Amino acid sequence: RSAAPAPPSAPVAPRQRFAVEFGPFMVAAEAERVERELTHAGYQTVRFRLETDATVYAVLIEPLPTPADAERLLATLREEGFPDAAVQPGEPLAVQVGELMPLRGAVQLGERLRGRGHPVRIAARPGQAASFVIRHGNFTSRQEAEAAARELARLGLPNHVVQVR
Repeated sequence: RSAAPAPPSAPVAPRQRFAVEFGPFMVAAEAERVERELTHAGYQTVRFRLETDATVYAVLIEPLPTPADAERLLATLREEGFPDAAVQPGEPLAVQVGELMPLRGAVQLGERLRGRGHPVRIAARPGQAASFVIRHGNFTSRQEAEAAARELARLGLPNHVVQVR
């Protein structure tokens, strides 16, 4: 006697998961700052780097007459809180401030530098743009994630709830 085949089981719906997301940030340093704030406040985070096919931009201060002028400018920029400035070889001699970034981030950085009296030029460069997002939590319901988002917003950190795959 053969056993009757088992009835097909109903498909199990995948569980939905949610997280609180911060960003996107166009500059890695800004993502790192927010991540430090969250960690310091006791929240675990995960940072994601998202590549896009968008053009990237360099923020340049140029022209500089001599390498000595470039070195003096580097020292000034470091004192002003721009530690990642570097001399770019070539003609004209220039200092690049920050990493290559999407246009929005380059414009924001350029405005900060112009506010300090530096003559800035933003130049397109070949490559891929990156942005960063930070996520906190692994919540089983949107309501639970939204409660956490409200709590985190009290720290002055804008965020939104996302469904995680």
